[in-house]
Amino acid sequence: MLENLITYISENRKQVAILGGSLVCLLILYLSVFRHSSAEYLEHPEGYEFVCQNPACKNEFTLSVSDAQSLRKNHPGDPIKCPKCGQSNVLPKGSKPKRPNGSTSSEQNSRVPVSR
Repeated sequence: MLENLITYISENRKQVAILGGSLVCLLILYLSVFRHSSAEYLEHPEGYEFVCQNPACKNEFTLSVSDAQSLRKNHPGDPIKCPKCGQSNVLPKGSKPKRPNGSTSSEQNSRVPVSR
């Protein structure tokens, strides 16, 4: 059977090349249509991690990429809310809360007054 295949390929190189090229094109088309090519999936494979800034709550939760996309699609402009207390004062895990003047606590502490 393998010998018959080798004989067929050697006798019909043009048809085999066309068939192989067609299969490659179909594979590329399939991957471009059905594959998740969003950078979000690559950057956040386990989702987005948030921390509630409510001092009584301090809940840490994860929002999956698909949930974040549907939230942005169905409720554009709405803030992310803590699933535990319902407040919208949440920040990505690891970010620093802003002070009322707009600077972070580390920026406030790193400023050195200039004497004149």
